[in-house]
Amino acid sequence: MGDKLVVTSLNVAGFVSPVKQTRVLQQLRWVGAQVALLQETHLSHVEHLKLCRDWVGALVFAAFGGHSRGVAVLFHKALAHTIHRTIIDPEGRYVIWAGELSGQKTVFCSLYAPNNYSQSFFSSVVAELLTFPGYNLVVGGDFNITNDPLVDCRPPRPAPRLAASRGVQLVLSELDMVDAWCALHPTESESTHFSQVHNTYAHLDYLLVSRSLFGRCRESDIVDHPHSDMILW
Repeated sequence: MGDKLVVTSLNVAGFVSPVKQTRVLQQLRWVGAQVALLQETHLSHVEHLKLCRDWVGALVFAAFGGHSRGVAVLFHKALAHTIHRTIIDPEGRYVIWAGELSGQKTVFCSLYAPNNYSQSFFSSVVAELLTFPGYNLVVGGDFNITNDPLVDCRPPRPAPRLAASRGVQLVLSELDMVDAWCALHPTESESTHFSQVHNTYAHLDYLLVSRSLFGRCRESDIVDHPHSDMILW
């Protein structure tokens, strides 16, 4: 995929305000994003198309009515790519782009999981991604669950690993993927979401890559963002 490719994942928690759109796009440009996976855009089909400005040269998205859900994948205008196929979830919870970057067959998936754990949701996403054998997979988004409540929550949840944690494990195991940030920071813990209701911090957002691709990952970081959940890259 060339010398360097910067991929980010960000829950924008509503992208209706033009002012917020501008600020978030500026932040993504500041971190050098070439591919940005967005969740909770809350935009209509027409409003999504308006994101194709500034550094954004192309995008794919899944919209949902009622100012809720919505996901997108944004591509930098300087990033040469060829599209093979897209899969758009009518419920606005995931969008999949399959194509070619620098001679490499690649899939990007941006997902926003239901607040209440749904095994069928993750099974559906995995089933769709399994239709791309031979592609490098990059899956980013708000999983709305922790991989390990004892490690990924502050304060830690004293209960054993919940059944909901299987959602992340299902994607990792069935698709032979790696949690890039955790693998590169094995002794650290970091949250990506703060719940004011429960006064807790949790790691709910993930950027997963194919195991075959992970060897080329130079770094992964979590960057605080003032207008939404943190940026993973």
